[in-house]
Amino acid sequence: MPDLTRVTLTPEHGRAILHAVEGTEARAAVALMFAAGLHGREVVALRLPADYDREAGVLRVRGETPRTIRLAAVCRTALDAVLRIPLSPWGPWRGSVTTRSGTLVRALHRAGLAGDIHAPRHLALRLAWEAHADPLRIAHYFGVDGALPPAGEVCDHGIPAALDQALR
Repeated sequence: MPDLTRVTLTPEHGRAILHAVEGTEARAAVALMFAAGLHGREVVALRLPADYDREAGVLRVRGETPRTIRLAAVCRTALDAVLRIPLSPWGPWRGSVTTRSGTLVRALHRAGLAGDIHAPRHLALRLAWEAHADPLRIAHYFGVDGALPPAGEVCDHGIPAALDQALR
């Protein structure tokens, strides 16, 4: 039986939620969920600044499906803002997946939406699909079902540009 309580977000919802997030670190976490399609656990596993190559605009994603992805400009802007401030060991960026999930849920409610922690990733996947990205490339970029890109490949495939266009 399908889960009928899930919300399908639109790009307009995504923009509203990104604007509703308060705090530099929280905004970066939510931007990575929406505009890079990361799971909450992947956001929590990031090590900044080590996993972010500012010059190349790429992020090394850790976890079950490790990969290197090119980031949409909205993510790069959010991460650059985080790197300009001292990281607090108690701030939302260092929080658990529960803390970050709570940040996303609060942003959804502030934007007048109901949803769940998976809604941002679902929106990102749908936007990549609607941009006619190759299904295997989508799997590589988002780490779907353990699909690993070729070693050393930076996943791009036009997906960051499509996400940026929809969410700016």
